[in-house]
Amino acid sequence: MKILVKYELLVKGGIFIRRFIVILVMFLTVGAFDSVRGILTNHMGAAYSLDLAQLGTLLAAAPAGYLFSGPIVGWIIDKIGAKHSLQAAIILLFTSLIGLVTIPNYFFLVFLFFVSGFSKGALETSLNYVTSLWFIQYRARFLGFVHAGYGLGAFLFPMLTGFLFLQGLEWRGIYGIFLVIFLISFLMLFLFKTEKSERQVTEPTKVKEILKSKRLQLLVAATMFYVGAEVGFLSWLPYYLPHIKAVAEDIVPYYIGAFFILMMAGRFFGGFIADRIGYELAIMIGAGLGGILMLAAQLGSSDLGWMFSLIGLFFSLIFPTFVAMASRDFNKSSGTVIGYLTSAAGIGATTTSWLMGILGKWYGFQFAFIIPVVFTALLIIVVAWLYTINRQTRGLSDGSK
Repeated sequence: MKILVKYELLVKGGIFIRRFIVILVMFLTVGAFDSVRGILTNHMGAAYSLDLAQLGTLLAAAPAGYLFSGPIVGWIIDKIGAKHSLQAAIILLFTSLIGLVTIPNYFFLVFLFFVSGFSKGALETSLNYVTSLWFIQYRARFLGFVHAGYGLGAFLFPMLTGFLFLQGLEWRGIYGIFLVIFLISFLMLFLFKTEKSERQVTEPTKVKEILKSKRLQLLVAATMFYVGAEVGFLSWLPYYLPHIKAVAEDIVPYYIGAFFILMMAGRFFGGFIADRIGYELAIMIGAGLGGILMLAAQLGSSDLGWMFSLIGLFFSLIFPTFVAMASRDFNKSSGTVIGYLTSAAGIGATTTSWLMGILGKWYGFQFAFIIPVVFTALLIIVVAWLYTINRQTRGLSDGSK
């Protein structure tokens, strides 16, 4: 009997490790894909003789697809299961990439960019869901681990792409690398047996009931504020440092690179903290320390620029913990809720960068760059409110209040 028990634990451990590796590789690939999409689009524009307006439309089509993916894919996950959703997302992304390297028609390229954005959003939503499902006991720390893979891909692949370009590889070849990786990931999914609980989760709560949930509304708002703060900060930091802080432009990439390295490192242990002290408290502490550093660096001299990089360490645990909260508080419809968070992230990323540009034009960029600090403060307020509600309703099994 003891031998059988040990064998069963060994088999489960092997499945556990294989699942983790596949998810980690896929997150790494998604991070790599995100980080070089702009670079590859510029090369594509030169190959197809596209003007700036056409390039801008292409680059806007992918985020538009991403925005639409969340609620649709989340609902699909709750209906047919995340494994099938993952397979469908990879096939869709695979097909769109084949079209990008073979079809030179501009209008079809816009459509393919939209599809690639939709399928990437579907892939992220499904990956977040299966991580929460397969590693339910320590979901926050494992979500941190796999999101660190995203950061690693985003950090390493632009350098690899530059090296490959120097070796004479064209942009089609870079997309070809992604096609091979996504194909391998798709095939690896067949290694996993789909248990009944993974094919069909408890009957999903009706969409209208979910949308009425105060907890969902606050979680979506908090996600939007966080992603808006992070993306707005990172999008405009390369402009802010040389123009406002008089930092040499050739030094700026090192600040941004250090931010991502610290964010990646923080995600390796941030989940342990969240699991230990509680999700809401961990987010408030991380956001609070990050916001203080952001404000201090803006008010101080250029010698304090290293504080901007250190923000990545404290922001690192926030988004993975939001996903863990969605799985914890909406266990009957977590796929749908994670989909809403995906769309909220897209809205926050899109609106904040635009808002900072407009305010910078009207009132000066010193004023505009305070927006990420304001969004971080709003994030803390919303999460504190959510913490209060969750303490009052801790006995409920789903987010219906």
